[in-house]
Amino acid sequence: MGKQQKDNTNTGSNRRDEPFLNQPNVGTNKGGKCSACGRLLLLLFPILGCACIIGVEYLLLTRLGLTVYETSVSQALADYEPNLEILVMIFFGATFITITTICRDIQINVYHRRKRSESCSMKTLNFIAALANISAYVGFCLLALFPTDAESESVRNIHQVGSYIYFALSGLYGVLHTLLLCKQEQYPLASKIVFTILPLGTVACSIIYAVKQDEGYEYEWITVALYAIFVGLMPILFLVDPADDEIRDFFCCRRGQKRVRRSSQGGRSEQELV
Repeated sequence: MGKQQKDNTNTGSNRRDEPFLNQPNVGTNKGGKCSACGRLLLLLFPILGCACIIGVEYLLLTRLGLTVYETSVSQALADYEPNLEILVMIFFGATFITITTICRDIQINVYHRRKRSESCSMKTLNFIAALANISAYVGFCLLALFPTDAESESVRNIHQVGSYIYFALSGLYGVLHTLLLCKQEQYPLASKIVFTILPLGTVACSIIYAVKQDEGYEYEWITVALYAIFVGLMPILFLVDPADDEIRDFFCCRRGQKRVRRSSQGGRSEQELV
């Protein structure tokens, strides 16, 4: 009896380390349906965040009849009417990307906990990266809320601060995320190359725009688009290494509780959440 319980415990533990697409479909109970819905949302959040930001750029260019060579993102945001339409899309996009960032932060911590490779430096780096990405989109919301051509100098200054926060911290997150990703051995080389090229390309375009300013508007548009695509591709990482239990427990405030897991043979095992 004790041996059977031990086998069931090992089975449940090993299944959680398997890629999402390879996990068996055990039962059709309510818990299984909730888990499937949670995983689907986990995959949709980065895609929706990317779609909102890319959609903002598309609306700005098509509704105003402009090209990326004629004006900056900031000026296009100031000229667009009704402004509320764009602000809603930006806020939704920033929210989805913030949730994605938190999920990715949890996923990285869970990986190192399973591999027993946790360290204070890794946790600190992961925390700084997540904070940088969340702050970056707070800055993006600021530059959208406060127009660059406002009459008040304080409003224009807030816009500039938001712009600096977005471009600086988004680049920082891309670099830190690349370093953290290289420490995760379960991902194939191809995915690591993609998630390295995109942030480096984003940083390069951001630097070129900072140097050229009015002569390089297109690099600002490309920077915003590349960074949104970078986040939008994160479902690849969630598919390869699922951490949906821990992510669900974080958002449901159930960390530190015991969860009863059922194996395909009907056995039960308990696992302590960290």
